Amino acid sequence: MWAFVAQTALATLATAALVFVYRWIRSRAPLAAFLFAAGLVARIAVGAGLALSWLSTAPPAAVFTPDARWFPDAQMYYEDASLAADVGLTEISDSQASPTFVRSLAIWMRMAGPSHGAAHLLNVLVYAAVSLGICLALTRRRDAIGARATALVVGVFALSPNLIILASQPLKDTLFFGALALVVIGLWWVLPDTPGAPVRLAPVPLALVLLGIYLMSGMRAYFGLMILGLLGGVLFLRGVALIRQQGRVPWRYVGAVAVVLAVVWTGCRVGGGPYYQSLVEPVMLPVMIKVDDAVDAVRGAFGQNAPTRPPRGAGDAGFLSVVERSRRGFEASGGGTNMATSELDRSGREGLVGKVGGALLGLSAVFVPVSLLRATGLVNFTGGGRMLLLTDVDTLFLDLTIAACLVLVWRHRREIGGAWTLAAFLLVLGVVSALLVGYVVTNYGTLFRLRLLAVVPFWLLPLVLARPAAPAARA
Repeated sequence: MWAFVAQTALATLATAALVFVYRWIRSRAPLAAFLFAAGLVARIAVGAGLALSWLSTAPPAAVFTPDARWFPDAQMYYEDASLAADVGLTEISDSQASPTFVRSLAIWMRMAGPSHGAAHLLNVLVYAAVSLGICLALTRRRDAIGARATALVVGVFALSPNLIILASQPLKDTLFFGALALVVIGLWWVLPDTPGAPVRLAPVPLALVLLGIYLMSGMRAYFGLMILGLLGGVLFLRGVALIRQQGRVPWRYVGAVAVVLAVVWTGCRVGGGPYYQSLVEPVMLPVMIKVDDAVDAVRGAFGQNAPTRPPRGAGDAGFLSVVERSRRGFEASGGGTNMATSELDRSGREGLVGKVGGALLGLSAVFVPVSLLRATGLVNFTGGGRMLLLTDVDTLFLDLTIAACLVLVWRHRREIGGAWTLAAFLLVLGVVSALLVGYVVTNYGTLFRLRLLAVVPFWLLPLVLARPAAPAARA
């Protein structure tokens, strides 16, 4: 009885929160509020339709079991979270798939009840929180540029066919991209390009970055590490530019960057857990071997014998080797939507030309409708059925919205002000993600979901315009 009352109260609060978010966005950006409401209705309609159809067709004993129409990993997450909600979070180990998402879902299902509707409601609330955060950042301008940017960014998250489908199931994608938006909003505050303070170490924005990286690394550890590496590279180039401008080493900048990267690394290390170790060790092994060789050479110069170390083969280590093994894993997985056969001409992929060809084919699958690729003979698979029409619609949506974000930022590039470092980071993150996803993922069904890793950084790019308007512009 008390559980029913508590769950009803929680559902009422969630509904009130959604109404509040809509009314708050409408007070700042009416068009963005309309798009947010459209995305909200679409998510509720698709999720509720799936849940009600399952309730009406499933036997009574299977009402609270996973829907057989869900993606396989959605069924797995739901089962693990339901068990943890009933028994305790200790049932979720750091080595199982996406432990951070499963724990979050288990905590929510513990409060809201183990049902399909509860799992779907979590995704809806995360979507509302992301829209609210975007609106908070961009409407600070209080001008036409901020209103257009808000409508565009909220609209792409609201109307994305891919995100609407993924939100209807207990999948990690909504929470993952919400965490990415959290990181970008935090970096927007931390990384201004102002001459006197190129990095601002504010506790709350750094906490947002830490939380976002922790959540993402607990779902896809490789993406957190990629953010760490690319952000470090962009900040290094920014430091080189400061040295050229000032004619000296900006030690305050160096120290602040070290703090920011330490925060990101902590999120990767704690959130990634054993996945962090499995990714870092093969990538860092060649570096460790070179460091050991250098140390041994120094010892030899002073007449000391090098210590005996166990043999460590670096032939199958390094970043490129990890990427190549990941691609071969997708090739060997088979499936009706695999763009590569098991006997893919790997001999032709050993050279640079073969690898470039594989990357270009993958990029085509990310940004070109698959029906066109199949008609031209560039890809050939038999699975997918009617879902391929939906993927074509989603592909066109991605292309148009990415172009709209790039055009908006380019037209108002003078308004970027002190966010060029963040803009460079998002562009590099989107390009590198597109190259890696396109090259590694040869299964089009999986690529349909994972290509959002390359698209969302471009969708978040208009956040670099989130600056207060100048007094003259406001007047």
